[in-house]
Amino acid sequence: MKQILIDTVAWGFALWVLGFALGMMLFPFVPVVYLGLLITPIYLAAAIWVCIQKFKGRGNSIAYLLGVGFAWFLVAFVFDYIFLVQAFAVENYYDYDVLFYYLITLALPLIVGRWHERRDPQLPW
Repeated sequence: MKQILIDTVAWGFALWVLGFALGMMLFPFVPVVYLGLLITPIYLAAAIWVCIQKFKGRGNSIAYLLGVGFAWFLVAFVFDYIFLVQAFAVENYYDYDVLFYYLITLALPLIVGRWHERRDPQLPW
């Protein structure tokens, strides 16, 4: 149970904090329309690194990896809504870069977890 909470809530929150902190640091210097374009590649690299470190060779089921992705998505969506949309009264927050961010947050644990298992010759498939 402890490992499930770490994989879902803790890592989901840590990745969200990374994106939020980058946004707050870059906000004074970068036009708002370009924030997502700068943050997304950094977030993507960090999320891939977390997925490789946490799910490589663990033999997690598809359901587990989908659950992790859904939990990460839920954490991101709820905290974005509370701390960005509501707190700063952001209009048009849910643009293409944010929707892409939600999609990769949802899918990345499954993609990376399964990709690493397919490459491991000791696993049956």
